[in-house]
Amino acid sequence: MDFPKIVKKVESCAAYATHKKTHPHIFLAHIFYLDDPANKDSCQAGYYDSAHQRMTTFVVSGDTIETIPDQEVLQDPETPIQPLDITHVAHDEHAILTAAQEVITLHHPKAFPIKRFFIIQNSNLGEIYNVSYLTQTFSSVNIKLAIRDLSVLKHSESQLMNFDKGEQTLKDRAQKHLSRPEADIKRFSRDTGK
Repeated sequence: MDFPKIVKKVESCAAYATHKKTHPHIFLAHIFYLDDPANKDSCQAGYYDSAHQRMTTFVVSGDTIETIPDQEVLQDPETPIQPLDITHVAHDEHAILTAAQEVITLHHPKAFPIKRFFIIQNSNLGEIYNVSYLTQTFSSVNIKLAIRDLSVLKHSESQLMNFDKGEQTLKDRAQKHLSRPEADIKRFSRDTGK
């Protein structure tokens, strides 16, 4: 997918021209790409209006462009949303995902991805490909690659859900409960009057 070409397509469509007239302060903030068969030929271009702190998204699917109306953006006040210079983006989705897969293989070999997506954005690390994987074990692997050369800037893995911890917690509670029967007898006597 040629991301600069997609942005050019968005910025030359009638919906964008109309939106730009009423929102003159908008700028390209991100490109979102979801790698799955249902979204094979589509991506989203997000335009941020700094004056109103809202994001308008243009969904490009083949020759069709749909608009998702302005939405409020939750942002960190210490990290304002920055413009993305699309002319710096020289890699397609295959190169980006291949570079990210190398990080998975090398640093997160037990992660078995079931979904993957990325956001092209300008962050506190500079202009990046922010690649995320959701895995079979309910963890998330995040990889930040530099736009200029696909070098790895940062990678991390975090648990979204931890079932073992929950079972351990229940087991601990049951154990505590069983180890203090005299307290339960006193509470039962007090509550029932017996």
